[in-house]
Amino acid sequence: MSLLGQSLTVDTITIGGRTFSKGLTGSGWSESAANDPQGAVLDPLGQTDLSAVTTVTEVDRPVIDGRNTRHLSYTIDQSKLVEKMKSSQSGTTPTLTVSGATGRGEIWIRTDDNQIVRQLVTLSVDMAGDIGIPSASPTSGKGAFEISFDLKFSHLGEPVSPAITAPPTQ
Repeated sequence: MSLLGQSLTVDTITIGGRTFSKGLTGSGWSESAANDPQGAVLDPLGQTDLSAVTTVTEVDRPVIDGRNTRHLSYTIDQSKLVEKMKSSQSGTTPTLTVSGATGRGEIWIRTDDNQIVRQLVTLSVDMAGDIGIPSASPTSGKGAFEISFDLKFSHLGEPVSPAITAPPTQ
């Protein structure tokens, strides 16, 4: 993931609607509530929601991990993106006015079972209000950020051993 011009590695685990992240605010795991927009941004499964996608174009049909795929590029409808970001704010989240949100991406989908195997997403957002870094004191002002994800999914549908459990949080 790239955020504010810095490359970050963030590990996430989502179990039963709970999202745990490690690498953004320290070395340990932290849990975010299901309706926390900061946690939602880091939830890789949330990034595969394509309901706001427009202007889809097929790029090519590469073979990935021995399977045929369709490689598509797309843009995200600005009004739907802004609305989704506004609706994800909770009463405990600093008040933000979101404008100028743009998004684009690419996705690779297996042709035999329609599973997503890779997705690139870039979101650019202009905002005003109480802004700041998570876990820090909010500061009133204007800001812009760009965040990029490169999600790679493998071993889809295979059993996981050992079973994934919720990590201890700080």
